[in-house]
Amino acid sequence: MRRVWNINKISEDLEDNFVKSLSITPILARILIKRGLTTVDQAKEFLSPNLNKLLDPFMLPDMQKAVLRIKKAISEDEKILIFSDYDVDGITSCAVLKKVILSMSGQVLHYFPHRIKQGYGLNNDVVKFCSRNKISLLITLDCGTSDKEIIGTLTKKGIDVIVVDHHLPVAQNVSEAYCLINPKLDNSGYSFKDLASVGLSFKLSQALTGKKLWDDLDLVCLGTVADVVPLLGENRIIVKEGLKRLEATNKPGLKALLKLSNVKPGVLSPFHIGFILGPRLNAAGRMDSAEIAFKLLMSDSFDNGLNYADLLNQHNRKRQKVESDVYRQVVESIERYFDFDKDRIIVAHGEKWHLGVTGIVASKIADKYYRPAIIISFENGFGRGSARSIESFHILDSLKQCSALLKDFGGHKRAAGLSIEEDKIKLFSEKINNFARNVITDLDLCRNIEIDSFIDFDSINHDLLNELELLAPFGEGNPQPKFCTKSLSLKNVPRILSKETLKLWLSDNTRVFPAIGFGMSSFLSTVNNAKQIDLIYGISKDTWQGQDNIILKIKDLRSSSV
Repeated sequence: MRRVWNINKISEDLEDNFVKSLSITPILARILIKRGLTTVDQAKEFLSPNLNKLLDPFMLPDMQKAVLRIKKAISEDEKILIFSDYDVDGITSCAVLKKVILSMSGQVLHYFPHRIKQGYGLNNDVVKFCSRNKISLLITLDCGTSDKEIIGTLTKKGIDVIVVDHHLPVAQNVSEAYCLINPKLDNSGYSFKDLASVGLSFKLSQALTGKKLWDDLDLVCLGTVADVVPLLGENRIIVKEGLKRLEATNKPGLKALLKLSNVKPGVLSPFHIGFILGPRLNAAGRMDSAEIAFKLLMSDSFDNGLNYADLLNQHNRKRQKVESDVYRQVVESIERYFDFDKDRIIVAHGEKWHLGVTGIVASKIADKYYRPAIIISFENGFGRGSARSIESFHILDSLKQCSALLKDFGGHKRAAGLSIEEDKIKLFSEKINNFARNVITDLDLCRNIEIDSFIDFDSINHDLLNELELLAPFGEGNPQPKFCTKSLSLKNVPRILSKETLKLWLSDNTRVFPAIGFGMSSFLSTVNNAKQIDLIYGISKDTWQGQDNIILKIKDLRSSSV
């Protein structure tokens, strides 16, 4: 796969201004500018995230109306139902809001749909549940924006619906809910559009209580990172502060999860949420019911928390095996049938692929082949699936072009879900690829690697590492800085370690640093055949066996002659 190395020019005057005004190095100044910061005040806020900078919850659309309706329900002993999605964002959203309503003496139940049996969003089973339990107020979390039909049915039955969601509305299909709290709506004046649903649930909880609720930032941080929203603006503040509270959490269930996941004190970062804690919490809803993960978050006993955490570990191991099997089948199908010259979007489908892993597999396929991927599982002539995209392509817009062929769909720019009848799959694949051929260029299908700064090895030291930590937490929208140094020489024989890891020792004729590339053993021949090497890398501490050295994390490399 061709990879394009990009480094955009920046204003030297702005760089000088940042260096002088903020007393930082030119390297950090360049990175801040690359993050889109154009004023000294913006840069100060970015470097020093402050909880007091969070926006007023009442700036969100319909917030005042929602608060009055919920308070009325509580004061008049109405039964409230929280309906929430089954992923980490949805589960944490429910935990935050349910705790608050219970603390206000509200009568509140919760409901998670079953991913396999019911799928995403509101369904007819919920209508029956509301009637059976005499629910008069329904609050949806992380869903509901486009559930027009079901919300219409609920409204006719005298049930008010408050939608708290961050999904983009499907055109002409915005639900006519009693309240619609969604910063992405056209009528929203809320300046930050990228809160996860748990962030919106937190805002609603603040508005209901008039309290700051900082103790719940551990939950808000979990859901925010796990939902892969940009760690900028309010999300940056929430995660920066939330990581501290998560590490020192007083919630027994979270303590148990941290212990059983072997997350050591002092190291917690978005990585641990994204790849250790999040997958365990998500595994409940993927393989069975999200209820186990919710019970862990709400647990008031460490021992009970350990039991729930152990169940989550079991689900996660099962998920890993199922995912591996489906991934293997998908790759085999792609390699056998997909026309890489003709088609832009991978549409792979199979019989009874586990719906709990289609989203993960779609993400891995999109990453492996660097093109949008749609993975659909069929059973009895009906298919449900997940779509994941690349940076330059809006997958939800492409699904809108095929709406006549789909039973249902919804999502974001980079991720979506859909359902379709099996006899329409061939036409769907043709139509979506016809659309994509006019939108996705050959250059779009090249993996772009954004370089923050060219530097020499003499600039790399612990002072620079400490300064770069001011940019943390790293994640979506705020990746770890990538540097480039050219014309490097090998100073030792390259080694291949476990899991296809490449290890090098490189010099720019002033200093030597070890460099490690995970899963990059295939680059060994490039290294051995090159007289000199150009390297893109991140800078990290090497704490293996108590060391405190610097190691370079390889992002890409090529022969200097290229």
